Amino acid sequence: ISILGSFERSNCSVKNSIISNSSSALGGAWFFIGKVDTASFYNTSISNCKAEFSGGAMTMRLTANQVSFIDSSFVQNTAIFQGGALVLQDSSVVKKWNFSNIKVNGNAAQIGGSITVRGTIESIQIIGSSFSGNQGSQGSGLEL
Repeated sequence: ISILGSFERSNCSVKNSIISNSSSALGGAWFFIGKVDTASFYNTSISNCKAEFSGGAMTMRLTANQVSFIDSSFVQNTAIFQGGALVLQDSSVVKKWNFSNIKVNGNAAQIGGSITVRGTIESIQIIGSSFSGNQGSQGSGLEL
């Protein structure tokens, strides 16, 4: 799934979705570029996806007030370079990033085995979430 270009919306919501066994150069399952007030992912599972560069499951390059992942999972995704599960790219600006009851397990990348943050984030909140079995030579969990 690619959302590219001049994508501007007040809200973007993904609910009750399963994405598996897909691949791409950036964002094995999802490549998201744009500007939103809020982006929310509820009960979404992304597994066994591969990126040839970054974001095994998802690559995000966006400006947002809030990005939330709730009751979701990133399992067994890989990226050759960074962000085995998820990468927030350099030019991104997110005021608040929320992770609530997410599972980030068995992902791998050279840098940031699970999540790599290269953009600007004012605050990160992680509640009731698990990060396990992720592999990276620099930061196997959350790499900031």
